[in-house]
Amino acid sequence: MPKPEIISFDGNPFEYWNFTNAFDVNIARRATDDRARLTYLIQFCTGKAKSSIENCASQGYAQAKLILKEQFGQPHLIARAHLKKVLNRPQIRPNDGPGMWDLGRDMRRCQTVLEQMSYSADMNSFRNSSDEIG
Repeated sequence: MPKPEIISFDGNPFEYWNFTNAFDVNIARRATDDRARLTYLIQFCTGKAKSSIENCASQGYAQAKLILKEQFGQPHLIARAHLKKVLNRPQIRPNDGPGMWDLGRDMRRCQTVLEQMSYSADMNSFRNSSDEIG
């Protein structure tokens, strides 16, 4: 099988769900111990995410994952980031096929992530006007 490509995580809640799932499947389950998992986790983080966990050597892998979840992986932050991507976008002009395709892709990704987190009710909430998501 080809080597899986893991995206790095910079602390953007929009990417948290995909990053943690990919990391768990491709790295955490295959690493032999928590020290190795922590080393890989730090390696695949950048920016704010990396600076949040790079000093977790004494607390370990579980503490680093908890820090990332508390700071960047709160379900309401992830839901807001996905809804914002769908709702706060430039108006699509007539005959803008790529724009429609991008909107459809973002809507599907939003639906999938929110359903996996059991947050799908947020997609139908009246609060989700573009004025309140901004």
